[in-house]
Amino acid sequence: MPEPWEAAGRAAEESYRTQQMEQATAGFGEALRLAQQAGSKTGQMNALEGLAASHASSGKLDAADSLYSVLLQQQQRQFDADSLSGMVLIRTLGSLGQINLGRGDIPRAELFFSSILELDHTGRVDLRAEEPALAFALQGLAEVLAAKGQTSAADSLRSRAIGLLRYGQGFSFYVGGDLAHAEEAWQQALEQQMRSPGTQPDVARTAHALGQLFALQGRRDDAIEQYRHAAEIYAASGSSPIHEARVLEDLASLLQTQEPASSDSLRQRAARVRRSMGS
Repeated sequence: MPEPWEAAGRAAEESYRTQQMEQATAGFGEALRLAQQAGSKTGQMNALEGLAASHASSGKLDAADSLYSVLLQQQQRQFDADSLSGMVLIRTLGSLGQINLGRGDIPRAELFFSSILELDHTGRVDLRAEEPALAFALQGLAEVLAAKGQTSAADSLRSRAIGLLRYGQGFSFYVGGDLAHAEEAWQQALEQQMRSPGTQPDVARTAHALGQLFALQGRRDDAIEQYRHAAEIYAASGSSPIHEARVLEDLASLLQTQEPASSDSLRQRAARVRRSMGS
């Protein structure tokens, strides 16, 4: 049987889904009261998030900002104690960034979007390209830069975000077995990324993905072309040795039968790259 705060929260979530915001706000407020009474940290955080989202959807951005800020403090303590998923923290930071864009508080919005990218940069959270969080953070930061008059930088970030969203769509199709739409999305991503300056790692990732798709379909020459493209970029940038090693190994596997000498050479090269990571 659910706890009282859980039952109140579920009822509030249903009101939120049906856009009954007054009922949702009241329901999340009651869930918060019950969770506090029960001493449930999880219940309090869930209710705070729902309450903040209800206020944001109702246009009460100051109240939403205040509630999300309280939630963020609680989540950061849990995250630092390794008892909270980093993606939950990312979601709150993103919400705060968007709310402050709406409030016109550009420095505060920049703080939250930059915090997302810093968590990814330091490795505390892995913002995988397959998921939309990284693209949305880049889009938000692009809006910040545009508001500050930095049009060129803003356009560059928007362009990268579009490419990442296309890549994520392709990945979803690929996982779902829809290879035709996966190829279409990845080709669009590749075209977008090749037009955007400073996105070579994104180009390599997408080319590698296309190579894997082509290999699965038995399109050997197409796969080799994409693998080699990705390998060249990774080797030139030196930014992602683990991905360079993986694409070299995939290319080696494809060449094993018809070009065994080339395959062996690629495997040796991949092994050297992997060894360099441990040095």
